[in-house]
Amino acid sequence: MKSLKFLAVSILAGLAVAGCNSISGHRGGSRGFDYAEMSSLTGAYHKELNTLNITVKGDKSQRRAVECHIRNLTRSINSAFAGLRSEWRTEMLRECSVNAALINDGTFIVSNCLPAAIGNQDETAYVIAHVMAHSLLEHDNERATRILKEPISAAGGLSDFKTSVYLRSPDNFARFSNALGLIIDPAHNEPYTEAQERDADAIALKIMATSGYNPSAILVFWHNANRNPDMRAEAFARLHPHSDSYLKEISAGLEGLVQVYRTSRKDYGRVPQCQF
Repeated sequence: MKSLKFLAVSILAGLAVAGCNSISGHRGGSRGFDYAEMSSLTGAYHKELNTLNITVKGDKSQRRAVECHIRNLTRSINSAFAGLRSEWRTEMLRECSVNAALINDGTFIVSNCLPAAIGNQDETAYVIAHVMAHSLLEHDNERATRILKEPISAAGGLSDFKTSVYLRSPDNFARFSNALGLIIDPAHNEPYTEAQERDADAIALKIMATSGYNPSAILVFWHNANRNPDMRAEAFARLHPHSDSYLKEISAGLEGLVQVYRTSRKDYGRVPQCQF
């Protein structure tokens, strides 16, 4: 129990150091929007997604698997994240590449066959946890701030900025999708920075281990994503670059997290079963 409590505290401390505004609801650093503003912006984006008919209900077993992972990854460590949702509206993109994004208005979007494309529940959980970590660290806010700074300024401020009108341009829609980590048009791909990837992975792997998922799955996932075209992860890999040298560093630091993973399963019965 002590090891899991310590891990929960360490995750929260890491978020505090990073200035995670989705927890505090305040502005800071390079993040220009508070939580309410991001919710409004992403809410308008979600409406445009529905207008364009890009998402579907999806295969029932695929949806159930994704929702199972989300519940496991959030509920088991919810005390470490003040206000973190444990229930998300899940929608599926009309395509089968590796693709996922978490939207502030309460929507988790994944490609229509994400679990089937990956085939291993620990690797699927890694993708979902990684997306959660990017959102918790406000990387979507940072990227949205960067792309919207000029058009919002031209409009005279956020209160006068017509988000829905802005998003009706295919280029703008693709740019904003990219800011949220969702790859609608690879031509607008703007990779996360190495620092963002390191920070997101640090939290994602802790979330996984505490929830009973094997954090070593990150190595298998990226080996396949970087080398196996049948996995259809090319666009995801370009957006989330992981070099071989970086993965070697991760591998060297996994021993402690693997022990937490084993303790989570053996002592606390956290044994995810999300393949239907």
